[in-house]
Amino acid sequence: MVLRLIALAFIIWLIVYLLRSKDRKAAPDKSESVKIVRCAHCGVHIPVDDAVGGPNYYCSLEHQNADNSD
Repeated sequence: MVLRLIALAFIIWLIVYLLRSKDRKAAPDKSESVKIVRCAHCGVHIPVDDAVGGPNYYCSLEHQNADNSD
């Protein structure tokens, strides 16, 4: 009787383990990836949506103005 319970518990554990490992192997969702750019003045990395300017990106208007005044 005890051996049957151990075997049943092992089979249930194996099924759960296989189902969980199948979910982990799924490809990660890359729809939320964000493009990162580098400030041309100070070098800090920021999301492109927060950057100023283009094709040279800046982290702020002050840095864009500082580069344009040179």
